Amino acid sequence: MRLVRLAFPLVALAGLVSCGDPVPPTPQAAFFVNFSDTGASCPQGSHQSELGVVSAIARTGVVVDGTNNTQIRCTVSGSGTFKIDARATQVDSLTLNVPSISPTATQAAPATGNVAFLSAETAGNQYSAPSETPCQFWFQQGTPQSVDAGKVWLTFQCPQVIDGNGNQCRITESFALFENCSQ
Repeated sequence: MRLVRLAFPLVALAGLVSCGDPVPPTPQAAFFVNFSDTGASCPQGSHQSELGVVSAIARTGVVVDGTNNTQIRCTVSGSGTFKIDARATQVDSLTLNVPSISPTATQAAPATGNVAFLSAETAGNQYSAPSETPCQFWFQQGTPQSVDAGKVWLTFQCPQVIDGNGNQCRITESFALFENCSQ
């Protein structure tokens, strides 16, 4: 009888634990950034920065949040049009803020938004696009790039990015992928 009294609360407790929502998958990301020296007003040299391995057509390595000191926070929400708020940081850091992007965005008709980027080569100085010259975001035709609730893989460029000292550089054709994001 004593065993039955002990077993009942354990079974009830196990039932409560299994009734909760499933644990969401851990966010993961990859990026490739082409940071470009524009001349005298850009003291940083041109360089490339990567987290994982991603291009316009291939995603051969994504990094999971929490591995190798990586922090990934992302939200890709909406249906029809989507809002992106995403950040991936390891040694280098990339933040994307796109208020509205359609799955049909092209290089000829891109969505606009902001990018913030810093790397070891920028000496820890963060560069971001001024509001009057936003970054452009699109999906390359004939590639698997796309957007949906909780995930995005896109191409972007920023004609101008500025650090806190007024130095002006740019980001040429670059790629980002975020998955398992909040919706």
